[in-house]
Amino acid sequence: MRDTKQEDKEKQTRKSWEDSEPGRAERAKKARRRFLIEMKKENGEALTEEELQILNAPRLTKKQLLEEEKKNEDNKKGGKGSKKDDKKAGKDAKK
Repeated sequence: MRDTKQEDKEKQTRKSWEDSEPGRAERAKKARRRFLIEMKKENGEALTEEELQILNAPRLTKKQLLEEEKKNEDNKKGGKGSKKDDKKAGKDAKK
């Protein structure tokens, strides 16, 4: 029988990270993929079209990613903007 205490602890730790910061695992996978592609490029290996797109894609901060996700969710819900935008529209209408 195999002792899986260490593996279970690691899984629990990764789950707690993901619970506290949703999307973390996906961002980590993308960062790892980008790193491996950069290493491949440094070694002079040929890159595929997909790998070139990944390298040329703009790198966004966590804050920018969250803003993008929020915009996408708003667009799916019917394109309604934030409450600030609603307030601004109300002020403009009063003028």
